[in-house]
Amino acid sequence: MYDFIVTVHILAAILWVGGGVTLHILMRRTLKLTDRAAQHERFTELEWLGERFYPIFSLILFAFGIWLVARNDGGFEFSDTFVQIGLTGWVISFLIGIGFYGREGKRREQLVQTEGVDSPSVGASFQRTAMVNSFELLVLLLVVVDMTTKPGWP
Repeated sequence: MYDFIVTVHILAAILWVGGGVTLHILMRRTLKLTDRAAQHERFTELEWLGERFYPIFSLILFAFGIWLVARNDGGFEFSDTFVQIGLTGWVISFLIGIGFYGREGKRREQLVQTEGVDSPSVGASFQRTAMVNSFELLVLLLVVVDMTTKPGWP
């Protein structure tokens, strides 16, 4: 059972973080487009994918991580530094996901409707989203380093 739980946890992490890296690369490429309508269309597609991809793998990762520690087959405890860092990184990403992306996408859509796709405010929204995504991706990558090196664990 331990092998199954670890495998699902790691697969979810790979898909979650790997998907995040892919979305980030595509977002950065989208920022280079000069056609603002095409830029908006691509951002909308990336957001659509992110809204459907991230939550599922994030929750699977979280559930199986909790299960893994609770079973205590690997000798992990919730008080272990690496577990605390991992949980903190997950919470940060989760809060960004539910608190920023959806709201920013809706705000941008309203700007497009009221000011037009070529509005500087729409461009600023693209930049803001990319900046927040860069921060979130950094957090996720640091969590991967944390989980593989397990600082403070025997």
